[in-house]
Formats: sequence, C-alpha cells, structure tokens
Amino acid sequence: MGTVLIRFYEELNDWLPPGKRKRDFEVPLNGKETVREIIETLGVPAEQVDLLLVNGQSAALEEVVKEGTGSAFTLYSKDLILKRSVASGKNRSVVSDSS
Repeated sequence: MGTVLIRFYEELNDWLPPGKRKRDFEVPLNGKETVREIIETLGVPAEQVDLLLVNGQSAALEEVVKEGTGSAFTLYSKDLILKRSVASGKNRSVVSDSS
C-alpha cells in the first residue's frame, strides 16, 4: 500500500514519540482511511486539531485518504491558532500559514 507524509505543529507534538516530533514523517496506508483514523492511530486526539491542510489546502478530518495521491498532511493545534490570532489581532479564519 501507499504512504502519507505528515507534520504536526506545536502542542500536537506532545502526543508523538520523540522521533516523530517537529518533523515530517511517513505513515503507511492500510486502505480507505480517514485523516481522523490515521492521526488517532498515531495517538493524537482529533479534537486537539484545529487546522488541517492536505497538500496545502484546508481539509476535513473525515476526508478519506486515497492511495497514490501523494498526500501530505499538516496539522495545527488549537492553542497555536489561538495564539497567532491574538498576537496578530486577526480572527482565526485568516491564520493558515505554516511555521
């Protein structure tokens, strides 16, 4: 089967083993899994994710990952988005750049 490239930011790294924190890593796909299923398999609670980008585009946790699409996930915690929103004086919906 294929793989997906994943990167977690800020507090979401606390749920990962040290070798997977603050870096890109590949995760094997087992079939028609959702993003939620993949991240929860890694031990990261889905309710802690506030922003998900799949190949640079906003996506839902219930999106099914299709093999062979070369997907890359970037996940941001609620705390990071809130901190940036307050610091910039902007609302959360406009804060979507990567760190």
